[in-house]
Amino acid sequence: MDNLTFYSKVAELIAENKKFCIATVVKTIGHTSGKVGSKAIILEDGKGLFGWVGGGCVETTVLHEALKTIKEGRSRTIFLEMEDELRGTGVPCGGSMEVYLEPVLPKKQLLLVGHGGIVESLAKIGKMLDYKVVVADPEGMFKDPSTVDQYVVDPDLKGVTVDGNTAVVVSTMHKLDHKYLKIALEGGARYIGLVASKKRAGIVFETLARLGVPEESIRRISSPAGIDIGAEKPEEIALSIFAEIISSEKGGTGKRLAEVKSVEAELKDIISEATGERVGPVC
Repeated sequence: MDNLTFYSKVAELIAENKKFCIATVVKTIGHTSGKVGSKAIILEDGKGLFGWVGGGCVETTVLHEALKTIKEGRSRTIFLEMEDELRGTGVPCGGSMEVYLEPVLPKKQLLLVGHGGIVESLAKIGKMLDYKVVVADPEGMFKDPSTVDQYVVDPDLKGVTVDGNTAVVVSTMHKLDHKYLKIALEGGARYIGLVASKKRAGIVFETLARLGVPEESIRRISSPAGIDIGAEKPEEIALSIFAEIISSEKGGTGKRLAEVKSVEAELKDIISEATGERVGPVC
């Protein structure tokens, strides 16, 4: 596959919001069929490769590792040993190579249901962090729809896609909250937050239970949404909610970094050249 065809395929997949991985041979030692610069595209379904990084000795391994890379969402380099049947790819083809795996994922989506200061602030933060920001406001009161990627007023959220790449925050404070939460749950949203008082959230959760939503699904909803930073202003509440979204996505603890990554001074003794005595620890 020539470069023009290869990158045209990449552009096509990006336009279709597909998840895929680009595998590139960056180093070879000894005899290998794939050469430095050889490339392949591995789709999320794992049904094959577009392009070429090597023969049967490496294709299965690259495919398997690429799928892991897509799932983890981070780039890495793998080393393929093809001279040893046990330690390598399973077939003693000869040679070895390093392959750089780069996941290409659609933009993360932030779906905000409602309007007001919290929603407006969340939309601004979402744009700063390069999310696709969608505001669903059935009451049509969001101040400036031109600042977001998609704006809908349909109460059934028609035209809005909810999937595992979507974080949903419901901030409407009215009787349809359960409806939007149910849409988020059924769509498999990776984060679902409800801005509501404890009493209000209890009513919404009870309504969901009566509609047959399993308890384990209801427990996925974070309410009150956000982490405890003492937030009071709408902008502060929005910041706490986004902190929770990022923490849930990246596996953060929500604790202060000083607790998680404590700093220990590295001290060393200095010997005086004049007296030969230990001067004492210094940083």
